[in-house]
Amino acid sequence: MPINDKDDGITKIRNRIGDMKVLVVLDDVDHKDQLDALVGSQSGWFSSESITIVTCRDESIFKGRQKVIYMVPELDPAQLLKRFSQHAFKQPEPKSDWRGELSKKVVSIAGGIPLCLQVFGSLFSDIKSIEGWESKLEQLKRDQNEEVHVRLKISYDSLDTKKQQIFLDIACFLIGWEDWMQVYPGELERWEERKQKKEYAMLMWEGSRLYPTDAIEELQRKFLISINDEHGTFEMHDQIRDMGRNIVQQEPVATRFWENNETSQMLQRRKV
Repeated sequence: MPINDKDDGITKIRNRIGDMKVLVVLDDVDHKDQLDALVGSQSGWFSSESITIVTCRDESIFKGRQKVIYMVPELDPAQLLKRFSQHAFKQPEPKSDWRGELSKKVVSIAGGIPLCLQVFGSLFSDIKSIEGWESKLEQLKRDQNEEVHVRLKISYDSLDTKKQQIFLDIACFLIGWEDWMQVYPGELERWEERKQKKEYAMLMWEGSRLYPTDAIEELQRKFLISINDEHGTFEMHDQIRDMGRNIVQQEPVATRFWENNETSQMLQRRKV
C-alpha cells in the first residue's frame, strides 16, 4: 500500500483499521510525533479493546496516555551466555571444550548488554582456534568496540548540545564510586567528598546555564544514567560510560581529562 506522506498514512491507517480490535507493535520509537502519527494522540483511534506495545529509550513519549511501563530487567549470567552462544555457535550453549570457559570471559566484557553479545558473537563465530579466541579476547579488553558504541550513541545524538555536555561530564568525572569504595572501604570522609561531586556538578552546570535539572531528567528517561538515591550519586552502565569517554577522545581538542597521568602531562605541556 503506497503512502505519499504522513497525513496520507494516517488517513489510510484509520480507514483500514477503523474500530477493529487490533494488537499494534511499534519498535524503537524515539519521538512522540511518531507515536501520534501511528496510533493517534491521547486515546488513539483504535478500538478500546486494542493493545499497543511500544519499545523505546524515552518514556516521556507516553505523557498523557494510559499506559503500563515495563522496565526490561538485565539478563542473568546464564541468559547472557545463552544469548552469546546463539550468535557465536548457533546453539543455546557454548561448546564443551575450551570455548566454554573463554565464552564466559567474553560475556563478562559485554557488561550485560544484549547488543554487545550479538556483536561479540558474530566476531567469534568464524574463529576456530584457541589462539584466535585469546587474541580477539585481548583486543576486546584493550579496545572499545566501535560498532557497539555507534549503536549506543543513538540516544546521545538525540540530545541537544547542552544535555550532551552534561552527559559527557558525568561519563568522564562522576562515575565509578562503587569501584572506589571497594578500594577504600574504610575511608568514609573521602567517600562523602566524592558523594558531594554530584551537588558541586549541579551548581557548576547551573552557573554555566546548562539547565541541569531538565537535562538530568531527560538523561534518565533515555536510560543513559540513573541516580542512586541511597548514596546520592550518578550511575551509568560501563558500556555507556566508555561510549561517552570515546566521544571525548575523538574530539580534535581535548576538553576533559579523567586519568591523573593525562592531567599531569597536560599541565606539564602548558607549563610556562
